[in-house]
Amino acid sequence: MKLSERVKTKMQKWLEVRPASEIGGIVIREPYSFETDAIRNRIWYRGDADELKQLYAQIPGTDAGCSRFWAAVPTGDTVRKMHTGLPGIIVDVLAGVVVGDYDGMEFLDDNGDDDKSLNDRWKEVQEAISFPGVLEQALVDMLVTGGGAFRVSWDRRISAYPSLEFYGEDRSKCHTRSGFVTGVSFFTDYWQGNDRYQLEELREPGWIRYILRDAGGKPVDLKTVPELAGLKDTPVPAGIVTAIPFQVWKSSKWDGRGRSIYASKTDDFDALDEIASQWLDAVRQGRVQKYIPQDMIPHNPKTGELMQVDAFGTNFVQVENPVGETGSNSKRIEVVQPDIRYEAYKESYISAIDLCLQGILSPATLGINIAATASGEAKREGKDVTGFTRNRITAKLEDVLPKVAAALLMVQDWISGEPIKKYTPSVSFGEYAAPDFGTRVKAIREADAAGAMSTEAKVDEIWGSSKTREWKAEEVARIKREKGILEVDEPSVGDELP
Repeated sequence: MKLSERVKTKMQKWLEVRPASEIGGIVIREPYSFETDAIRNRIWYRGDADELKQLYAQIPGTDAGCSRFWAAVPTGDTVRKMHTGLPGIIVDVLAGVVVGDYDGMEFLDDNGDDDKSLNDRWKEVQEAISFPGVLEQALVDMLVTGGGAFRVSWDRRISAYPSLEFYGEDRSKCHTRSGFVTGVSFFTDYWQGNDRYQLEELREPGWIRYILRDAGGKPVDLKTVPELAGLKDTPVPAGIVTAIPFQVWKSSKWDGRGRSIYASKTDDFDALDEIASQWLDAVRQGRVQKYIPQDMIPHNPKTGELMQVDAFGTNFVQVENPVGETGSNSKRIEVVQPDIRYEAYKESYISAIDLCLQGILSPATLGINIAATASGEAKREGKDVTGFTRNRITAKLEDVLPKVAAALLMVQDWISGEPIKKYTPSVSFGEYAAPDFGTRVKAIREADAAGAMSTEAKVDEIWGSSKTREWKAEEVARIKREKGILEVDEPSVGDELP
């Protein structure tokens, strides 16, 4: 034993220090399963207050869950529970930002030039399947459920083009082995009378298999549901992938699953709804009240009954007749309005919104001006939050969308009887929050005055991807002609000889 260890042991004995014992047997019980969590996220996205109330009334209660605003049941339901709709707005705006920056896909030939015939073919396929709409719905489902998969299908009786659908993670499951994707299952519910059945469509390399299960999970014959009687396992040519998984963030709770953008944010949404509901309740309770002596209330001349005060929206409280004729006890109508602390509610509301958007979006992206007094640098940093989230999604789409386009074209080759080719398109997204046209022209003019940009660079910077390469080349040539710049071929050795 070393000298330091002997000294340490003697000091522990002298001070009677007992080493800590390892604690074992810690058990953490998950309050929700993945399916319940996906349903909860779907309800938050739908944004219906009645559905939220029903959801939290049926979710098994926990010590933390029972105290949530939507799970609490006030006596007599006197509190109006209002939903702000912010969760749905976050997803819709973020999906719109990404789809709005989508510049499309292009195919190049072996020489690196645009393949016009293939680009025209992809344009036809894209229009036939409404590709931008499918992409936007895929982004919504991915953000809400955490991920999902694209499914390429075909039916020659309906269309000569293959179809494209996206299934969220509540209706799909990705199978992996040693880190590699081995297949994707798509789940669809069918009802036969009062009995529910679930069809699992397993897409794996070389095959498409169908399994029908009853409510207990037991496999049954496909003919049990008449509309599925014609389904049978279908072989697929090697190399064709008909299911492409799509996830952006990985879940820390469920292996192989994606993480929803609502993860760890539902409590913040619940708090925001509570503050908004309390604010509305305070406004309702803070209405103007009129205290009218009984003798001053109009009476019905025929029956002698008290009549309503003839004023639109007027409420009053009847009080006893005053004793005196003058002073504080004289007959008069008193108007009282409670003092509502609007500033306190506003500050709480802003803080709750900040918690809901933290790490996802900038308030400015939603048109919320809660940082009017912030510095310019702070506003730019807040705006960058939306850019970070958007760039994370587009980086994943740049890898997934070319696989989707290649799968669609390969399936079209197969069902049309053409040789199956390989396709390697490239996808591009525009710059987020790019300056407007006037700002770009002003900046380029300053750079041109300093001689820091060529004519080609200026034209490309001004027009970006809004114009084709041919148009920009003609524009460069026109500008050079107007400036008197001529381009000639470089002379070779011997050209100076007669």
